[in-house]
Amino acid sequence: MKKSMLGAVACLLLMLSGCSNREAFPVEALDWQLCTVQEQETGEVLFAGPGEDGWPEAEEKALSCVMEAGEITLTDEAKGENWRGTYRQIQAPDHQGTAVYEVAFEDDGEGLLTTGVTRYQNGEEEASLLLDTGDYVLRFSAPLSNESP
Repeated sequence: MKKSMLGAVACLLLMLSGCSNREAFPVEALDWQLCTVQEQETGEVLFAGPGEDGWPEAEEKALSCVMEAGEITLTDEAKGENWRGTYRQIQAPDHQGTAVYEVAFEDDGEGLLTTGVTRYQNGEEEASLLLDTGDYVLRFSAPLSNESP
């Protein structure tokens, strides 16, 4: 399982690091909102955030992620449920701004989190956060205009 998780993170790193050559950004300063929850084994998108129209078969879910001072909180906006844990950076941002963190949730195990910048063909950029729990990959995004100076 560790090998498959490390392989998935390596793929995520390659995917994110090739997206932009922007400097690193503070993950704590961004408003992270769910894009998708994807099953690792089958690739099926189970949940999609509000406004994510590309996944008609997925159930809509408003989930936010807050990272602050080594603590991470995922919040289901509709149900008011929270999942709390801690994070620790294990790979500092590279020249592309991609960083990797270990994440441990209070009751729900461990995972790896990768942050980076996605640049689209029209020149727009957004911050991307991928949380790999082993069984699922949660993809969050945040506008980079929310950065603190």
